[in-house]
Amino acid sequence: MINAIRFTEELEKAGFTPEQAKKSVDTWMSLINENFATKADLREFQLVTRSELKEVQVQLQNEIKDLRVDMNIQIKELRTEMNDQFKELRTEMNGLRSDMNNHVKDLYTETRSLKNEMEQQSTKIIIRLGALAIALVTISTSIISIVISKQ
Repeated sequence: MINAIRFTEELEKAGFTPEQAKKSVDTWMSLINENFATKADLREFQLVTRSELKEVQVQLQNEIKDLRVDMNIQIKELRTEMNDQFKELRTEMNGLRSDMNNHVKDLYTETRSLKNEMEQQSTKIIIRLGALAIALVTISTSIISIVISKQ
């Protein structure tokens, strides 16, 4: 702390009257007391600040805990929702697979049917071509016989 008596004495030694020295020191003391922080003020501020920081830290820790709880709940909900959606997708995919298998079977059956029909048509064409060939041979033979007999 500032020693007001010592400063007053020093001002008097420097030529101030006792009243001037006392008034000057009082003015400086008032100025210092009103505008400057003392070690005690700083300690008190430090204690208040530490206390407030502890409170803020506790509040932050509680908020973090609450956020973690909320996040865990949301994660569980998302997992459940995703699992449900995966189950739905699997069900839909199995349905589509079954539909595709049925379509493939139908196409296979239709292909066999078309193949059988083409084979039947091919047989009919061969028979008709054979009949046509016999008819052509018969007609050719008849024409040749007629041409030979007219000569």
